[in-house]
Amino acid sequence: MELSYSFHVGVDKNKSLRGKQLAKNSKYESKSQTNNAIQNQAQLTKADKHNLRKYENNSEQIEVIVGTNNLVEDVKNTYLDLFEEARIEFNSTQNRKGRMINNYFKHIADDNKHDLAVPIILEIGDMYFWNTISLEDKRKMTQVFKNQIKDLEELLPNFRISNAVIHYDESSPHMHIMGVPFKEGKKNGMSLQVGKATVFTKDSLLKIQDTMREKCIKEFNEMYEGDYTLKLKQEGRNEDINVNDMAHYRQSTRNIQKSQESLQKLNDDAEKLNEKSEEVYELVNNLKQQTLNKNNFTISKEAIEKINDYIVDSRKSTKNILNTNEITNIVNEYKEDLVNHKKEVRYYKEQLEEKDNKIKDLDESNKSLVESNSALKKENLSLKEWMSVLKDKIYKIKTMLLTEVINKIIPKSFFDKLENMGLFKIERPKENERTRE
Repeated sequence: MELSYSFHVGVDKNKSLRGKQLAKNSKYESKSQTNNAIQNQAQLTKADKHNLRKYENNSEQIEVIVGTNNLVEDVKNTYLDLFEEARIEFNSTQNRKGRMINNYFKHIADDNKHDLAVPIILEIGDMYFWNTISLEDKRKMTQVFKNQIKDLEELLPNFRISNAVIHYDESSPHMHIMGVPFKEGKKNGMSLQVGKATVFTKDSLLKIQDTMREKCIKEFNEMYEGDYTLKLKQEGRNEDINVNDMAHYRQSTRNIQKSQESLQKLNDDAEKLNEKSEEVYELVNNLKQQTLNKNNFTISKEAIEKINDYIVDSRKSTKNILNTNEITNIVNEYKEDLVNHKKEVRYYKEQLEEKDNKIKDLDESNKSLVESNSALKKENLSLKEWMSVLKDKIYKIKTMLLTEVINKIIPKSFFDKLENMGLFKIERPKENERTRE
């Protein structure tokens, strides 16, 4: 069975519209840009609330494997461990107090030219695969993700992981990593500095993705004792194709319904506007020319109010028409959902085919068992017949032995007397038969 794999660097929510478009058209899904990482403490706090589910009451399904339940403090501690010595060294060489750095974490958090931290999301398998797996077996992913942490640390020695949590509360188990990339040997400024663009380059992202994929599927098969393979990466993206969550479909459905309501409202407004257009047309045609100047016309206050109402309604309708341009985007989302539903149908079709094959195997096994049972019945009948013959022979042998013993111990005259009295009768072999035997 093929599984999807996702290794996503950065957070799309922090991208501008142009940044998202660049990423979509880029050869690299996780292209190193300044607006797809954590840039300030506010964004870091937001990530802390999301990753550790601090707004929900389901912490039992959140497992912290690196750091603590306070992501912000974990990143601050990473900054102290990594940069404090370089900060002190840098300050010692400064003559002007204004150039000194008192707190490197705060210094970067307040500087919009640098990224504060970089998030990474790891996931293997989609919701349709994990729907068939129990929560107990899902929890085996903890060791797989721990192994992925070790793999990532080996691949990226210049990326210090501050915090890593696993989410078991969603359709697919996945891991959120928050870390700090750094660059060494800098001549300008501190000798050790934060540096996302240096660590996450176009080439390094491709290498990381490919290596992490290979290691993950191997570790996954070892843990689940399977022979799974990974789906091919989506062409033009540094990320696997993943079937959208059903929540996205429900949201698209709501958007479509909302757009249909907007269209209905727009049609109603258009009808009203058309009626008022007729009224305005009649008003204009019925305007009376002034006596002294035929180029000027006389218009009543009531007519002016109707024309003003018409202008207001026209502006509203124009605005509604502009708003309905969003329908195109919603239709595109709906098309994507249709594609994903085709994938869903294909998945369930594969599942049904697997079950059909299992049923066929069971039918073959059952047929074999029926044949074996029939053979055993025949063998059992043959054994019963053989036992019946054997019992008959044993009975005859016992009777013969008993007769021989009696003949040797008790004289024949005794049996003759009993027979004459009608008390006993025994079949005794004749003399010639006894001699022959």
